[in-house]
Amino acid sequence: MDLQNFKLSDNAAGDGTEMIQFLDGDGQNTEIWVWLNENAGQDPGWYDFNTWAPIEKTVDSAVGYLMNVSADVDITISGQVKAGTTTVSIPAGFSVRGNSTPTDIDIQSIKLADTAAGDGTEMIQFLDADGQNTEIWIWLNENAGQTPGWYDFNTWAPIEYTVKAGEAFLINTSAPVDMIIPSAL
Repeated sequence: MDLQNFKLSDNAAGDGTEMIQFLDGDGQNTEIWVWLNENAGQDPGWYDFNTWAPIEKTVDSAVGYLMNVSADVDITISGQVKAGTTTVSIPAGFSVRGNSTPTDIDIQSIKLADTAAGDGTEMIQFLDADGQNTEIWIWLNENAGQTPGWYDFNTWAPIEYTVKAGEAFLINTSAPVDMIIPSAL
Protein backbone atom coordinates (compact mmCIF):
# COMPACT_ATOMS: atom_id res chain seq x y z
CA MET A 1 0.00 0.00 0.00
CA ASP A 2 1.24 3.48 -0.86
CA LEU A 3 1.50 5.34 2.46
CA GLN A 4 0.01 8.45 0.82
CA ASN A 5 -3.24 6.41 0.50
CA PHE A 6 -3.30 6.26 4.31
CA LYS A 7 -5.09 9.52 5.18
CA LEU A 8 -5.93 11.22 8.45
CA SER A 9 -9.26 13.01 8.86
CA ASP A 10 -9.72 16.77 8.48
CA ASN A 11 -9.69 17.26 12.28
CA ALA A 12 -5.98 16.28 12.38
CA ALA A 13 -3.81 19.23 13.39
CA GLY A 14 -1.57 18.65 10.38
CA ASP A 15 1.17 20.78 11.89
CA GLY A 16 3.74 18.05 12.47
CA THR A 17 2.29 16.74 15.76
CA GLU A 18 0.87 13.59 14.13
CA MET A 19 3.66 11.09 13.51
CA ILE A 20 3.99 7.57 12.19
CA GLN A 21 7.03 5.47 13.11
CA PHE A 22 8.32 2.18 11.77
CA LEU A 23 10.60 0.03 13.96
CA ASP A 24 13.22 -2.62 13.27
CA GLY A 25 13.54 -5.94 15.10
CA ASP A 26 15.43 -4.26 17.95
CA GLY A 27 12.68 -1.69 18.51
CA GLN A 28 14.72 1.13 16.98
CA ASN A 29 13.06 3.74 14.75
CA THR A 30 13.84 3.13 11.11
CA GLU A 31 11.62 5.91 9.76
CA ILE A 32 9.57 8.74 11.26
CA TRP A 33 7.18 10.81 9.20
CA VAL A 34 4.72 13.57 10.01
CA TRP A 35 1.21 14.29 8.71
CA LEU A 36 0.98 17.81 7.32
CA ASN A 37 -1.95 19.67 5.81
CA GLU A 38 -3.06 23.22 5.04
CA ASN A 39 -2.32 24.21 8.67
CA ALA A 40 1.37 23.79 7.81
CA GLY A 41 1.01 25.24 4.32
CA GLN A 42 1.21 21.79 2.70
CA ASP A 43 -1.05 19.50 0.71
CA PRO A 44 -2.41 16.80 3.09
CA GLY A 45 0.01 13.88 3.22
CA TRP A 46 3.00 12.24 4.88
CA TYR A 47 6.31 14.14 4.95
CA ASP A 48 9.86 13.50 6.14
CA PHE A 49 10.16 14.31 9.85
CA ASN A 50 13.34 16.38 9.43
CA THR A 51 12.99 18.04 6.04
CA TRP A 52 9.19 18.09 5.54
CA ALA A 53 9.81 16.81 2.01
CA PRO A 54 7.00 14.56 0.66
CA ILE A 55 7.84 10.89 1.04
CA GLU A 56 7.27 7.88 -1.15
CA LYS A 57 6.75 4.71 0.87
CA THR A 58 5.09 1.41 0.17
CA VAL A 59 3.92 -0.40 3.30
CA ASP A 60 3.84 -4.19 3.04
CA SER A 61 0.86 -6.17 4.30
CA ALA A 62 0.72 -6.71 8.05
CA VAL A 63 3.64 -4.38 8.79
CA GLY A 64 2.85 -2.56 12.00
CA TYR A 65 3.70 0.96 12.97
CA LEU A 66 3.36 3.30 15.91
CA MET A 67 1.27 6.40 15.52
CA ASN A 68 1.20 9.46 17.75
CA VAL A 69 -1.69 11.90 17.35
CA SER A 70 -2.62 14.98 19.35
CA ALA A 71 -6.38 14.30 19.19
CA ASP A 72 -8.73 11.56 18.03
CA VAL A 73 -8.55 11.24 14.25
CA ASP A 74 -10.14 8.94 11.72
CA ILE A 75 -7.91 7.03 9.33
CA THR A 76 -9.00 6.29 5.78
CA ILE A 77 -7.09 3.71 3.79
CA SER A 78 -7.78 3.33 0.11
CA GLY A 79 -6.82 0.49 -2.18
CA GLN A 80 -7.86 -2.97 -3.25
CA VAL A 81 -8.65 -5.57 -0.59
CA LYS A 82 -6.45 -8.64 -1.01
CA ALA A 83 -8.24 -11.93 -1.52
CA GLY A 84 -6.75 -15.00 0.15
CA THR A 85 -4.53 -15.31 3.16
CA THR A 86 -1.48 -13.15 3.76
CA THR A 87 1.75 -14.85 4.83
CA VAL A 88 4.26 -12.58 6.54
CA SER A 89 7.83 -13.64 7.33
CA ILE A 90 8.68 -12.77 10.92
CA PRO A 91 12.39 -12.50 11.79
CA ALA A 92 13.73 -13.66 15.14
CA GLY A 93 13.32 -11.03 17.84
CA PHE A 94 10.72 -8.27 18.15
CA SER A 95 8.67 -7.11 15.17
CA VAL A 96 5.76 -4.69 14.87
CA ARG A 97 2.94 -6.25 12.86
CA GLY A 98 -0.79 -5.77 12.62
CA ASN A 99 -4.17 -6.80 11.33
CA SER A 100 -3.91 -5.85 7.68
CA THR A 101 -7.52 -6.74 6.91
CA PRO A 102 -10.24 -4.07 6.73
CA THR A 103 -12.31 -6.00 9.28
CA ASP A 104 -11.92 -7.14 12.87
CA ILE A 105 -10.66 -10.73 13.24
CA ASP A 106 -10.44 -13.26 16.05
CA ILE A 107 -6.93 -13.56 17.53
CA GLN A 108 -7.10 -17.34 17.03
CA SER A 109 -7.40 -16.84 13.25
CA ILE A 110 -3.87 -15.35 13.17
CA LYS A 111 -1.67 -18.43 12.95
CA LEU A 112 2.02 -19.20 13.08
CA ALA A 113 3.41 -21.76 10.62
CA ASP A 114 4.11 -25.34 11.65
CA THR A 115 7.80 -24.45 11.98
CA ALA A 116 7.04 -22.39 15.12
CA ALA A 117 8.47 -23.86 18.32
CA GLY A 118 5.02 -23.62 19.96
CA ASP A 119 6.53 -24.01 23.41
CA GLY A 120 5.79 -20.53 24.73
CA THR A 121 8.82 -18.82 23.18
CA GLU A 122 6.67 -16.98 20.59
CA MET A 123 4.80 -14.07 22.17
CA ILE A 124 2.32 -11.46 20.97
CA GLN A 125 1.89 -8.20 22.88
CA PHE A 126 -0.68 -5.44 22.63
CA LEU A 127 0.09 -1.93 23.89
CA ASP A 128 -2.08 0.91 25.19
CA ALA A 129 -1.81 4.56 24.10
CA ASP A 130 1.05 5.09 26.58
CA GLY A 131 3.07 2.20 25.13
CA GLN A 132 2.44 -0.06 28.12
CA ASN A 133 1.68 -3.78 27.70
CA THR A 134 -2.00 -4.53 28.05
CA GLU A 135 -1.81 -8.18 27.04
CA ILE A 136 0.98 -10.72 26.55
CA TRP A 137 0.05 -14.06 25.03
CA ILE A 138 2.05 -17.04 23.84
CA TRP A 139 1.74 -19.37 20.83
CA LEU A 140 1.47 -23.01 21.81
CA ASN A 141 1.10 -26.09 19.61
CA GLU A 142 1.50 -29.85 19.79
CA ASN A 143 5.07 -29.38 21.09
CA ALA A 144 3.48 -28.11 24.31
CA GLY A 145 0.62 -30.61 24.21
CA GLN A 146 -1.87 -27.96 23.00
CA THR A 147 -4.03 -27.30 19.97
CA PRO A 148 -2.17 -24.61 17.94
CA GLY A 149 -3.29 -21.17 19.09
CA TRP A 150 -2.75 -18.16 21.33
CA TYR A 151 -2.81 -18.76 25.09
CA ASP A 152 -2.61 -16.69 28.26
CA PHE A 153 1.03 -16.16 29.26
CA ASN A 154 0.42 -17.14 32.91
CA THR A 155 -2.39 -19.72 32.83
CA TRP A 156 -2.03 -21.24 29.35
CA ALA A 157 -5.79 -20.81 28.92
CA PRO A 158 -6.95 -20.17 25.31
CA ILE A 159 -7.45 -16.47 24.52
CA GLU A 160 -10.65 -14.87 23.27
CA TYR A 161 -9.84 -11.48 21.75
CA THR A 162 -10.87 -9.50 18.69
CA VAL A 163 -8.03 -7.78 16.83
CA LYS A 164 -9.48 -4.61 15.37
CA ALA A 165 -8.97 -3.67 11.73
CA GLY A 166 -5.57 -1.98 11.49
CA GLU A 167 -4.64 -2.77 15.12
CA ALA A 168 -0.92 -3.30 15.58
CA PHE A 169 0.92 -5.58 17.96
CA LEU A 170 4.46 -6.65 18.84
CA ILE A 171 5.49 -10.21 18.09
CA ASN A 172 8.61 -11.76 19.58
CA THR A 173 10.00 -15.02 18.24
CA SER A 174 13.12 -17.01 19.08
CA ALA A 175 13.59 -18.01 15.42
CA PRO A 176 12.22 -16.82 12.07
CA VAL A 177 8.65 -17.99 11.43
CA ASP A 178 5.78 -17.25 9.04
CA MET A 179 2.60 -15.61 10.35
CA ILE A 180 -0.62 -16.33 8.43
CA ILE A 181 -3.42 -13.76 8.45
CA PRO A 182 -6.82 -14.78 7.06
CA SER A 183 -8.54 -13.04 4.15
CA ALA A 184 -11.18 -10.41 4.86
CA LEU A 185 -13.14 -11.65 1.86
